[in-house]
Amino acid sequence: MYGPFWPGSALFQHRRQLFKHPLSCVGGQFISKGETPALNANSAKIGGAVFLRQGFKAEGRVDLTGATIQGNLECGGGQFASKGAIPALNANTAKIGGNVFLRQGFKAEGGVDLTGATIGGWLNCVGGQFFSKGETPALNAIGAKIGGNVFLRQGFKAEGGVDLTGATIGGWLSCIGGQFFSKGETPALSAILAKIEGSVFLGCHFSQEYVKNDIVIFITGGQLSARCLSFHWLNIAERLSWITSSCAGRIRAHFAAGIG
Repeated sequence: MYGPFWPGSALFQHRRQLFKHPLSCVGGQFISKGETPALNANSAKIGGAVFLRQGFKAEGRVDLTGATIQGNLECGGGQFASKGAIPALNANTAKIGGNVFLRQGFKAEGGVDLTGATIGGWLNCVGGQFFSKGETPALNAIGAKIGGNVFLRQGFKAEGGVDLTGATIGGWLSCIGGQFFSKGETPALSAILAKIEGSVFLGCHFSQEYVKNDIVIFITGGQLSARCLSFHWLNIAERLSWITSSCAGRIRAHFAAGIG
């Protein structure tokens, strides 16, 4: 699908359909009426990539719940806005064989739900902007399985926090230069019980001015759940909450020395 879609025809439903080829909505404009999705691909099976980028605009949620996408999900530059306190882009339990790009001009007013999603490659949110409505996280990846790196850095912004509780990340988690703002008492960044195969970088630009509320990182079984934690020049000692195991004393000492 290419080009603009006007209000009368913008509600474009693909529920439970099978597509043998990529689905391209580059430059498309989808406008829902009432509470229905602007683009409904709930449980769809797509034989290639999905392109919701470069001028794509949805007024009303985009529903990819339970969808199977064999290639990438590319939303760079896409504009997503939900109606009411629901995610603007919902890919809950979706299975994506390639990478997910929510970057470089991507904006979700209502947030993004990746709960329980499986992503074969990277989750790249460099420069993406996520804004939740209500109490749900701006980026919700609870229980997600991500095969590669997760980049929440270099212009990334989440107003409503990021929840990686129970997520599995096959590569790095990099938050250098990211901005994390929670609502209420929930953490700005939560990675409770997450399993991260690579390193975690909360680098030199990840300071108090970019963090509202706490960062919570869970440590289990006497070992870090990541290979390495990098806190170079951090200034958030009083705002970092550790839920720890028996190795807490050594870790706290190392952290304190690192920011001294």
